[in-house]
Amino acid sequence: MNILFRAPNRRQKYSGRSLVIVLALSAAALILGLAAWLHYRPSSAQVAAPVSAESDTDELHAAGSNAESAAREHGRVATRSIVPVRRSQTEPTVRPGGDATVASDSAVGSPEAELAIAHLSQLEVKGPLNPEQSAAVRQELQQLVAQGTGAIPAIHRFLQQNPNLSPDESKGGTPAGYASLRVGLIDALKQIGGPEAAAVTEQILKGNTDPLEVALLTRNLEEKSPGEFRSQELNAAREVLELAADGQLKGRDMGPILEVLQKYGDASVVPSLQQIAERGKWLNYIPFELAELPDGAGVAALIELAANSNLIEKDRENGLLRSLAQASAEHPEALAALVEQARLKSIPERAWPGIASALSGDRYVPYGTSVLGEKQPAAALSTEQINQRLGLVDQLIGMNATPAAAKSLQATRLALSGRLKP
Repeated sequence: MNILFRAPNRRQKYSGRSLVIVLALSAAALILGLAAWLHYRPSSAQVAAPVSAESDTDELHAAGSNAESAAREHGRVATRSIVPVRRSQTEPTVRPGGDATVASDSAVGSPEAELAIAHLSQLEVKGPLNPEQSAAVRQELQQLVAQGTGAIPAIHRFLQQNPNLSPDESKGGTPAGYASLRVGLIDALKQIGGPEAAAVTEQILKGNTDPLEVALLTRNLEEKSPGEFRSQELNAAREVLELAADGQLKGRDMGPILEVLQKYGDASVVPSLQQIAERGKWLNYIPFELAELPDGAGVAALIELAANSNLIEKDRENGLLRSLAQASAEHPEALAALVEQARLKSIPERAWPGIASALSGDRYVPYGTSVLGEKQPAAALSTEQINQRLGLVDQLIGMNATPAAAKSLQATRLALSGRLKP
């Protein structure tokens, strides 16, 4: 049998080669693609954060998504907060004097703390919270405290990036029993305690312009580390007082700042207090601060202010002369200045009731706040002190006192005499 073999033509030859080349190139491309996928695939420890369409204008929403992803990774089911949500259209601002690097993304708290802060960051503060929402806020704050030091970076970042509430906003309601959400977080720092919390508390104090917050931060530092941060505390209080004197903190209650200065003030605050008083500001407050500074540090400035006839005329509530009489019980130089004012007949008749009340031992406190603890009542006068004051009252009555002055002083004499034991 003859078998005929036919040689392939040229077209068939080249078609076979082309097929081999195509298959080889396809295999190479597949191998390269597989290698690239293995190299760049996301690892279990690096889950990409969800990209939000509002990421440029709503950083709080993105933070919440990241926190919830982290919580899911650690086995915790993330639930949305029932607190009313706000959508911020502006970038968070770093507070004046604050350290922007401290609040950077490099400082991250525990996943639970980040989630709690993300929920609290969306709190709507312009209206009072209902009981359910208040309970939710309290729960988030308790969660932060339970996280301990793991919550400090998240709390710090929130306090650095979120400015103080305006007076109108803070009047809207008291979230979970606090004057503001910031105050609640400051209290959480206090409860956590430790050196890290103290360091963050000091950072938040710098440049803080809210009187209540400055007083609370001061209280927390003094309770944990008495005297260690005293200069920073007084600097903050003095700066707030000066801003208020310049009219930049209208509507703010300055009582907490006055408390700080009265309880922890020293000679370093005297120049600022005196300069503000010389401008006719808070003459019913600052003189009493000067009168009660430790070691009589403010008495010389008080005497100088009380000798200024222009200020006495402006001082319609008679704080200068009443505080001078109050200081005269412990400081002979204040007593001598008061007697000299009486001799010169430069004491307005309207001031005598307050002077007489101070001489009787009454301690006048011109503000009613108690952030740093209740004011201690004046100690009962000893028999020796009563006799000394009776002598002073008699001296003032004998200096040709006006009828109004004599009437007030006689009432004080009667009150003092009644305290003497038979």
